[in-house]
Amino acid sequence: MAEEIPEFETPDYLKLTKERLQENEARQKVWQKRANPTSFDPNIHERARAARIEKDATEVLKILGGQFDSASDEVKGQILDAHRRERARLAEALATQGRFDEAAHVEPNELKTAHYQKLHDAVTKSDKDWCDCPRIERVGTGTVDNRQNLGNVFSIKHGREMTLVVCRKCLFYNVRELPRGMTPARETHKRR
Repeated sequence: MAEEIPEFETPDYLKLTKERLQENEARQKVWQKRANPTSFDPNIHERARAARIEKDATEVLKILGGQFDSASDEVKGQILDAHRRERARLAEALATQGRFDEAAHVEPNELKTAHYQKLHDAVTKSDKDWCDCPRIERVGTGTVDNRQNLGNVFSIKHGREMTLVVCRKCLFYNVRELPRGMTPARETHKRR
């Protein structure tokens, strides 16, 4: 003999009443106001990550500095290597945050130091400055644009991502605004 199954009834706390629907709509409106569309921007997350790396690398450098005096000669070489690596890590974190002058100051590699200094100069100079090289040149049957976009960098001066532009002839660096309506991530994706 089959057992009768009682009919299922939705518990009161799960029933959607008019009042609960109104509460949910009010809650959604509050959440929409709190939502920040920039929180989905990968560049913002990358700069936040760089700030954490900066803090970590600074602490490691303090620890390494404190250990150096009491270390044996054999260990001092290892500490110096670790110190150099942490300084490079710190410089990259600072550059990601748009602090190119500080990055140039702590970077142990001379080529990267010069690169960070060029980036600092490009961000701090007037956006209207440019070299005297011709913008477009005829080459054979075609033309070449002497200005090349190298990618995006964060500019503290501008408070946002800017496109880094270089002259192919004289290697003059400057930054320019991103094209209207184009986010940094979209521009990067578009060029691939």
